Amino acid sequence: MNNKDLIIIVLIAVILYLAYQNQASSQSPLIVESPITQQLRSELNHYQKLYENRVKKDLGLENKEAETQTEDDQLKIQHQEQLRKINVLFDEKAQDYGFIDFNGLYSLLSSIA
Repeated sequence: MNNKDLIIIVLIAVILYLAYQNQASSQSPLIVESPITQQLRSELNHYQKLYENRVKKDLGLENKEAETQTEDDQLKIQHQEQLRKINVLFDEKAQDYGFIDFNGLYSLLSSIA
């Protein structure tokens, strides 16, 4: 065998390999999802989101928001108690008030001063 024969054999092997690759890629079936498959996929996505939310909750990422709201509520309660203590100095009935308006208390104090 000389070099020409060897080159021809290699070229034939390359052509056969490329033809095989082309045939294999053209035979891959197109994926068409049935309605049942689509429904299962949407349910899978839904449960995946639920799981991710649960993991976030377990890791405490959502607790930070709840802690901030709790702190805000505590500050509001503390603010109302401070206003109540000031208002009781001028009005004994203020102890029974459910809510003390800052502007009302301020105008009362301004009228006295």
